[in-house]
Amino acid sequence: DSTACTEIVRDTLDRRGVVWTWDHLLAPVLVGVGRRWESTGRGVEVEHLLSEAVIAALTGVTARLRTPVNPRPVLLACAEDELHSLPLFTVAAALSERRIAARVLGARVPHEALVAAIRRTGPAAVLVWSYVSPTGRLEVLEDLPALRPAPVVLAGGPGWHGDTPEGVARTTDLVDAVTRICHAVGA
Repeated sequence: DSTACTEIVRDTLDRRGVVWTWDHLLAPVLVGVGRRWESTGRGVEVEHLLSEAVIAALTGVTARLRTPVNPRPVLLACAEDELHSLPLFTVAAALSERRIAARVLGARVPHEALVAAIRRTGPAAVLVWSYVSPTGRLEVLEDLPALRPAPVVLAGGPGWHGDTPEGVARTTDLVDAVTRICHAVGA
């Protein structure tokens, strides 16, 4: 029941906030659904339906932000070929609770498109998400455009392996990502 799922998530977001809802409700449920699919090969439709309900609820949180404190945007993008974009919507919603606006570029962002978005917007921070190892190629973060002032660049998620390039920090949890981005925008 996608309507009921969306309402439960919306209600919990309103009562508890994004970080609590992610850590104590959404992540455990999504992990459980994923494990069920891995062990049985069934239920991927449940995962997709639940993800869409969660995105709808999180987007509702971000839509409420009217007067952001950040004049320079925050860009949130999946690594090229990365399909798991739900964490980007979660970060955007958690930032909006702190009056920080973010632009979610979504799944499978081609490297050239990310470079163009950075040049076009001059962001304060850029988070590139990789959930699975094949998408976490750190070398693509080496040649992001050099801007003044330089954006904080974060490699988010468990898909990144190896040493991060100079000027790139790794983050693996929601609180750390939000804290680093808040600091980057001066909030």
